[in-house]
Amino acid sequence: MRYMFQKYSDHLNEIQKDEMLNTDEICIAYNNAFLNCNDELFNSGMDIRFSGSTCVSMMTLGQKLFCINVGDSRGIIVKITPDSKLIA
Repeated sequence: MRYMFQKYSDHLNEIQKDEMLNTDEICIAYNNAFLNCNDELFNSGMDIRFSGSTCVSMMTLGQKLFCINVGDSRGIIVKITPDSKLIA
């Protein structure tokens, strides 16, 4: 995720904006980060024909929750009740 925010920060510096990320920009940044990671793996010279990987990423921004996954893993949001029980 650090890569994603660095790329966005660089982009803001290029266009001389100073504003918070909006929903569309976050989705685009996540998508670009995953695509860039995929490109780096394919261009790394490693034999990845029989390899697999997954990523689950969550981020909150104000009242918004962003949950992104690639592959067959999944994230579960859990709430803790006042009596310390977990609710998924």
